[in-house]
Amino acid sequence: MFHFLKKEIELISTFQPEIYAKIISGLKEKNIWYRIKTTYTGYGNRGTGKIGSIGERVELETQYQIFVKKEDYELAKHLLHL
Repeated sequence: MFHFLKKEIELISTFQPEIYAKIISGLKEKNIWYRIKTTYTGYGNRGTGKIGSIGERVELETQYQIFVKKEDYELAKHLLHL
């Protein structure tokens, strides 16, 4: 909502913890400010119990979003080869 008013922009969104960790490590190494948001969408979040989880892909239960300052966006993409 009103993303154009914010002073940050989403750098990447992933469901893979390995990619998330790699990006965070790179941002720390380059001293680039970042903010993270994680969203859990697994069955435990809906309170439907284990029966409700049949057919769900466990590796897609947590979404990782990484945001950087707008002025650092292009630099972060370049340095992290995104």
